[in-house]
Amino acid sequence: MVKYLLHLWTALTILSCGGAPYMAGGRMDRDARGSGDHDMLEQTIDDPAAAQDDFNDLERLAENPVDPRGASLDALLLIPGFPEKLARSVVAVAGGKGSGGNWVALLTPQEREDLYRYRDYLVLPSPHPLHASCRVTADDVSEKGGGRREEHIVSTMGGWKALWRERRTVTGGGTAYYLSGSVFDGAMRFHGGTFVPDFGLGLVFGGAHRSYVFSGAYPFHNPRGIAGSTSFYSTTVLGLAAEIRYGKVRGVFFGGRPREYRSDRFEVAEEIVRGGRLEVQGGDATMGLSCSTGVSGGKGCICAADGRWESNRSILGFELAFAGKGEPALLSAFSYRAGGARTALFLYAVPPGVSGMFTGVNGKTADASTGVYGATVVAEREILPKLHARAAIDRCSRREGFDEKEDRDLRAECEKRWSRIVGKVAWATKADDCLDAVPYPGPQNDRHRISHSLGLVSDIRLARRTSLKLTLRRMWVKDGGGFLACPFMRVGLFSGRLDASALFACYRNLAGGAVCYFYEPSLEGSYPWRSASNDIERGSFIIGCNIKRLRVSTHVALEVGKPPECSLQAAWDF
Repeated sequence: MVKYLLHLWTALTILSCGGAPYMAGGRMDRDARGSGDHDMLEQTIDDPAAAQDDFNDLERLAENPVDPRGASLDALLLIPGFPEKLARSVVAVAGGKGSGGNWVALLTPQEREDLYRYRDYLVLPSPHPLHASCRVTADDVSEKGGGRREEHIVSTMGGWKALWRERRTVTGGGTAYYLSGSVFDGAMRFHGGTFVPDFGLGLVFGGAHRSYVFSGAYPFHNPRGIAGSTSFYSTTVLGLAAEIRYGKVRGVFFGGRPREYRSDRFEVAEEIVRGGRLEVQGGDATMGLSCSTGVSGGKGCICAADGRWESNRSILGFELAFAGKGEPALLSAFSYRAGGARTALFLYAVPPGVSGMFTGVNGKTADASTGVYGATVVAEREILPKLHARAAIDRCSRREGFDEKEDRDLRAECEKRWSRIVGKVAWATKADDCLDAVPYPGPQNDRHRISHSLGLVSDIRLARRTSLKLTLRRMWVKDGGGFLACPFMRVGLFSGRLDASALFACYRNLAGGAVCYFYEPSLEGSYPWRSASNDIERGSFIIGCNIKRLRVSTHVALEVGKPPECSLQAAWDF
C-alpha cells in the first residue's frame, strides 16, 4: 500500500511540474514560514562532504549569529537570501563611528523591518526586553521506534542569550547548553557551555574550510570569534570564553574540553584545550595573532599570524601557522569581483601536525599524521541578464607516511532565473589517484578512481506560497552508477497559517555501490540529509499550523521495506 501511494504522489507531482527538473529540496526556516517568503535554506551541492559542512555552518550561524558591527559585506551575503542592498546599508551603519548597540535605529523603518527577518543569523538588539521560545519534539515514541525527545529553549534579555537542547533515545542521549551575555554596550561578551572557536582563515580553529566552493565569499569565511552551538552533528568545545573590544582592538580567550556527539551520546575528551586571539583593525586591513593548545590530536601548541585586506572589489588574506618543530603551514587567498564577474584563488600547504581541532582545510581532512597541499580556482560570471555561469577546479595532494593520494575535482554549473522559474544544470567530476610514495618490489597499491555527476534543476513558483520542484541527478562510478529523481512541493494556505511540504525520493543503484545524498524537508532541529547506497523509495511529508505564537508541526516519512517514521513538534514564542 505504501509503495502504491508513493508512486501515485510521484506521478502527480511530475505531471504538475511539466517534467521540469530540480536539484534539491529544502528545509523551511522559521522566518520564511512566518513571512510567506519560501526561499529555502538550500544549495546545489554535488559533494556530500561539502553539503554536510554547509548545513553545519547554517546551524552554527543560527545559534550564534554574525555581529554586523564587525562583519564584512561578503559575510552578510552568506546568509541565505540576504539582499545585497540591505547588506551594504548594514555595513555602512553598523561599522560607523559611534553606532554602539543602537545602530539599528539609524536604518530606515523599511530596512529595520527587512533586517529583523534575518534575526536568526545576526546579533541584533532585541525589540523586546524579554523573549523566550521553546521547542519540544516527540519522535517515534513507540518502544520499537526508539522514542526520542528533543527540547530546545532560547531566551534573550537585553544582551543575554541562553540555549538548551536535550536528546534522548533508547540507546543513550545527551544535553547541550550555551549561555552568552554582553555588557558595556557590547564591549565585553562572555560565553559558557558548548561553543566553537572561529579564528582567522581557519587553520587554528574553524574558518575557511567550511565555505562552500560557490559561496559568495569563498574562499573567505567571516571569523566570528566564539560561535555558540548546541548542535548534535559536529565537534564543539565545552568550557568558558570571553571577548573584549576596545576601539579597533579585539581579544578572544577560551578554555574547555573537546566534545563530539557519537552513537547517540556525547564523548568528551580528557585533554583541555586553551586558546586566544588578538586582532587589530586599521582601515581596510585586519591583522591577528592566534594560539591554541591540545590540537592536532596531541598536546602540542599551534600559533598563527593572519592578515586580511578588503576593498569594494578585492579581498586578500593569508594565515601562517607553526606547531613546534617542522615546516610551517600556509593558507593564502585572493578574491576579486567586478561587474557581474568574480574570481577567487586559494592556496594551502599544511604539513602533518599543523592543523587545528576541527582538522579541515578547504574541505580536506588534515589531522596530526596527514599533510594536505593544494590549490582551488573559482570563477563566476553573469553571461546574460539573470544567467550565471560558475566553475571551480580543485587539486589536492594528501600525504600520510609513504602513502600519497591526489584528488582532482572539476565543478561547473549554469543558472538561469526568470520571474517565477529558476533553472540550473550542474556537472561535477572527481578523480582519485592512490599510490605509494616509495616504490616497493612486487604488487603495488596504486589505483585510479573517477566519478561524474550531472544534475538538472528547476524551481517553479505558482503563487506566493506555492512552489513545485524536482531533482534529477545521474551519477557514474567505475563499473556502475545511480539515478535519483526527487520531486518536491510546498503549499501555503490561509495567509501562512497552514503550510504543507511533500517530497518523494526514488534512487536506483545501477551497479558499483554509488552513494547518493539528498535533502528532504525536516522539522526544526532535525538533520535533513539522507543517504542511499541501494534502491530506495521514500516519501516525506510535513504539515504545519501557525496559531499566533504557537506552531504545531507533524512529519511522516514512508519508505518501502521499512516501518513508518512519525514526529510531532510544538514550538512557541513568549
